[in-house]
Amino acid sequence: MVGFLAKRWACEGGYRSVLSIAVPLILSTGAWSILHFVDRMFLTWYSPEAIAAAMPAGMLNFTIMSLFLGTAGYVTTFVAQYHGSGQHQRIGPVLWQGIYIAVAGGILHLLLIPLAGPIFRFVGHEPLVQEYEIVYFQVLCLGATPAIASSAIAGFFSGRGKA
Repeated sequence: MVGFLAKRWACEGGYRSVLSIAVPLILSTGAWSILHFVDRMFLTWYSPEAIAAAMPAGMLNFTIMSLFLGTAGYVTTFVAQYHGSGQHQRIGPVLWQGIYIAVAGGILHLLLIPLAGPIFRFVGHEPLVQEYEIVYFQVLCLGATPAIASSAIAGFFSGRGKA
């Protein structure tokens, strides 16, 4: 059994190759999780209304952003295909398409900033919670472009096997 694992570790496309790509992506995702945890922890110290507002505002932001994150994530597939087939001249345009998707997602999020008030008033939470939801959602919207672009850029590196 140990011999099999050692053989699979060292061979091309083996465990070492997979982990060299996966570990940086795992650490990156873990960093986002820690960031959100610490953010929520600080909100609990601030007020119960602030933490109550973070979940609905964050969920709405992420729900809208998910379409763009998923689309930008396709950069990985195309970069890997073009890198593997030696068509390196086609990789740059694929990455730029991911960046354009990020800009489009960012513009949509910016357009939603003035609509945050009506959206969260429609939900009907307590007025103070609504106020925090609006502010938190608006701040999250400002960070949409870099968040989506990071998905495309990560796709570029992982598609090349350089994550």
